[in-house]
Amino acid sequence: MSSREGKKQEPREYEECQSIFLKAKAEGRNFLLEPEVYQIFKAIGLLTPAHFFLPLGEDVTLDQLATISSARVVVKVVSPQIIHKSDVGGVQVVANNQEEVARVITQMEKEVRARVKIDGSLEIKGFLISEFVDYENVGLGSELICGVRLSREFGPVIHFGLGGMDVEFVHQLLTPESAGITALASEAEPVYFRKRLESHLIGQKLCRPFRGRQPLLAVTDLVEKLVNLSQLSSYFSPWNKETDFTLEEIEANPLVVSRHRLIALDGVCRFSSCRWRRMSPPAEAIEFLLHPRRIGLIGVSRGMNIGRIILRNIIKAGYPQERVVVIKPGMESIDGCQCFPHLAALPQPVDLLIVALPAEETPSVLEEVVDARKAKAVILISGGMGEKKGTEFIEQRIKELIENCRQKGKFAPVINGGNCLGVFSKPARFDTTFVPAHKIFPAPRFAPLQVPLAYISQSGAFMISRMSNLSFLQPVYGISVGNQLDLTVGDYLKYFEGREEVRVLAFYIEGFKEGDGWQFVQSVRRYLAQKKRVVIVYKGGRSASGQQATSSHTASIAGDYHVFQEVMKSEGVVMAESLREFEQLIEGFCLLEGKEAGGRRIALISNAGFESVAMADLFPDEGGELAVFSATTVGLLRKIFTEAGVAHLQDIHNPLDLTPLADDQVFARVVETVLADEGVDAVVVSPVPMTTALQTLPSSGEHSEDFRREGSLARRLVELFRQTTKPIVINLDAGELYQPLVDFFQAEGLPVFRKADEATRFLQRYLSFWLNKQKRVPGKR
Repeated sequence: MSSREGKKQEPREYEECQSIFLKAKAEGRNFLLEPEVYQIFKAIGLLTPAHFFLPLGEDVTLDQLATISSARVVVKVVSPQIIHKSDVGGVQVVANNQEEVARVITQMEKEVRARVKIDGSLEIKGFLISEFVDYENVGLGSELICGVRLSREFGPVIHFGLGGMDVEFVHQLLTPESAGITALASEAEPVYFRKRLESHLIGQKLCRPFRGRQPLLAVTDLVEKLVNLSQLSSYFSPWNKETDFTLEEIEANPLVVSRHRLIALDGVCRFSSCRWRRMSPPAEAIEFLLHPRRIGLIGVSRGMNIGRIILRNIIKAGYPQERVVVIKPGMESIDGCQCFPHLAALPQPVDLLIVALPAEETPSVLEEVVDARKAKAVILISGGMGEKKGTEFIEQRIKELIENCRQKGKFAPVINGGNCLGVFSKPARFDTTFVPAHKIFPAPRFAPLQVPLAYISQSGAFMISRMSNLSFLQPVYGISVGNQLDLTVGDYLKYFEGREEVRVLAFYIEGFKEGDGWQFVQSVRRYLAQKKRVVIVYKGGRSASGQQATSSHTASIAGDYHVFQEVMKSEGVVMAESLREFEQLIEGFCLLEGKEAGGRRIALISNAGFESVAMADLFPDEGGELAVFSATTVGLLRKIFTEAGVAHLQDIHNPLDLTPLADDQVFARVVETVLADEGVDAVVVSPVPMTTALQTLPSSGEHSEDFRREGSLARRLVELFRQTTKPIVINLDAGELYQPLVDFFQAEGLPVFRKADEATRFLQRYLSFWLNKQKRVPGKR
């Protein structure tokens, strides 16, 4: 590793930065003036133009201008009330001449004061006079941006990409991925940045020969700057106890290349004193929540209320009534469960206490739980804590109670919720949701398949909607985390790192608690480093309107959803772009467990020309390749077609269009032959079922078909699926008439899609996931 790439910044190198922040804070500012930003850039080895600061009211001298060698200079206004100077006429280029510079300063002061509308008087500190830098004009990419902003979820996030005055416009025209590189600043590894730059068009244009010219920059120089900026923001982060300051954002824009050197022409920087000191609940305590030996419930009425529904769901799921206690004054038992008048009357603590009381009653209950150590885990069903204006104090009171106990080393239960639907645990045979099962699950058409799946969702409604739509899959757990008052999605992921029974984790995430996104990433790495592990995520709250307004361009082009997406994808998380795709990913990954991803080569088999075209159009969108059949396979297929009398109807290539004339035997023989080809890694089988040549309907007095008949395509596909180690997915693009055939395949454990493009896209993503995972080094990106 080059010393230029790998130099570790030491705290003493940030002493100057600390002094600059202290000075600004003493002046009542939480941001730096541009001359101060230049000093920060200097501390991390980023070049700036030659410059000097001229205080307001002082005359510029020849000696000052002599320190700048360029024929022209740039004059910029310096004011704590102006962030974007160009917008108010606060930037001009003039000749390096004492008279000209003095004239422009006088004129600029008048113009800026006229254009800036603020309450009170405008404070102008002075003017920055800097060298005019001639830089390489290479079209798109001549002006760059490099910045870090503090993400509430992930901590410092770095972005490097296309910049200049039109940065936001450019990023609206291009996809975020193509316009630049976004990464966690805490991952300041030179090898990682080098890899990202070498694979991205920005890095290729800057650091490789381009159309006859030499590289503009050495990749080692660019990596060094990215690492240094990342280390700066990691040091001045809300986690670091060695400093009192947090870098909220710092940005160089434009950043240009001049004589093979990176130079920051302009910069902004904002800081704060915010600290993140969350004490994570012990992950092992989640065991009491998901596998309780004794359950308590408070909030049950004599009639039917939420608490009573929960009680009945617990019993109906199979949890022993003798291990359930209810806090209910005036009753000895309810629904076969023993009652006690209050928590203090419990003869022994419970592992899990479910609180289904109005929000305002929950703090006092939890205080009693803590004082008397009456429960090791709590599920807070109660809504109206934080999500409704005026109720934030309720949540805050509970948080302070739990955090104070943990900080002092005292007992505190782990809490799931509030505002949650509850938890479902198949191993423990309980269901604490307050929706009756008959309102979620339809009458089963076949026995649900046991799959190694856990749902972890911030929305209870989202979770039960997915469970209802995928009712033929029986998950191990369903966890509605609600407001994440205590336990977060990251805490649950950490818990499942060591659980063999869950190998597919499906998350619905709207947002993380402060810094929990970074913890989530660490757990994702450990979880995915294990064999046969998959993490699927659907992200809610993607709108830019939900982003907090900031002064830098970095915040708008590296928005929260883009950061989330980039970070998750780089860690190997499977991101769902739609609710439908989320369900398809769950079904596919669960039912294909154990199948081998030997490569990216996919064979497409249909009996309809439009499906063949639609499927082929998707390559290589998601990283798959169209398989090329071997000469042996082509010969065997030609023989099958000739014997069937259809050889004259089509050529033999991938996709294979068998035409509507192919019957069950022909179709099955083709699938079997293609699966045997060593050049085929996976197969999409997409029979349009309306053809009279195939048995695709259940037995009926109205016709002679029966897809369950021995030798039918349906029966043969099930047999082939069980015999092969290669992934197979079925597509049936047809209506309700063919639901029995869909049910048949799903009951036998085959993943079924209802659109050819969706089946093809999924299989490409499935293969790419496992192949990329094989290449990924555990703990490294």
